[in-house]
Amino acid sequence: MNMRLKLVLCGVLALILGLAFSVPLLVSNLKPRTSIELIVDVKYAYFGDQLFGQNISGLWRNTSNLQDGYIYYGQHLISYIIVLNVTNHSDKLAYVDELEAAAAPEIIVGNSSTEIANAIVDDVRTIKFFPGWDPSWEPDESRLVALTGTVSVYENAYQSLVSGTLYLYGRVEAMAYGSGTYSVGFSLKQVQLQEYGREFLYNALISGSQLLQIENGFDVSVQSGS
Repeated sequence: MNMRLKLVLCGVLALILGLAFSVPLLVSNLKPRTSIELIVDVKYAYFGDQLFGQNISGLWRNTSNLQDGYIYYGQHLISYIIVLNVTNHSDKLAYVDELEAAAAPEIIVGNSSTEIANAIVDDVRTIKFFPGWDPSWEPDESRLVALTGTVSVYENAYQSLVSGTLYLYGRVEAMAYGSGTYSVGFSLKQVQLQEYGREFLYNALISGSQLLQIENGFDVSVQSGS
């Protein structure tokens, strides 16, 4: 075999080996992503301690009676609004299936579970088929969503509101369009609440005279006040 033929065969072999290594990488880069990346941030949280009184139908308790008052029950009726900013950080259409918002003096997020101690709020909603609400997130779309409600809170958990230091947790679960794989995003932060009498607020969302408006049960928009 002459030298020229050897050189040609070596060149062909090098080309084959190069293709063998590069083609799988090229194909994997060209394949569409079947999962999505979800970014979640808790932007706003309001907690209001509702008064019990004789003039409010259905809420009155005789606090002088140990079997009817706070001392016996050790509970507060707390209304809440927790707003999450959810972003679909991918090139795939995402369908949100579940939302969760929690507030507690201690929250620990592990690899496969979340521990919430003395929860003030732990609100989990399966909302994919909620009437009138659009669960789809376009690629790179961000939306504000709110979880609201009223819960009964025991005194030891209530004191974490009074102390002003609280953990806020947000979680979203969604599925990419055309894929059966679910992706989860979450946020955990420790915040300092502002106290206004019997109301408590964390606000990294609105300023001045701006107002929050909730539509379709979950969607939040920021409106300019008068």
